[in-house]
Amino acid sequence: MVCDGHGINGHKVSGDIKVELPRELEQRLASDKEFIENTESKEFQEHIPRYFRDAFCDIHERLLQNRHYDCNLR
Repeated sequence: MVCDGHGINGHKVSGDIKVELPRELEQRLASDKEFIENTESKEFQEHIPRYFRDAFCDIHERLLQNRHYDCNLR
């Protein structure tokens, strides 16, 4: 996974994403019984992009609320 941060805090944001994204994806996949039981179905493939999108959005929200450093794009 490549996370390229820019700006003063880019390396911090990038580092957080590299740690958080796999954790978020694992939690989402582990909690979805339909996903686990139907790995051969077409729906299996449709879950992956949704999980990435949802995980990214959740991480993004947490980063925006982080008081330790500014991660806004200006």
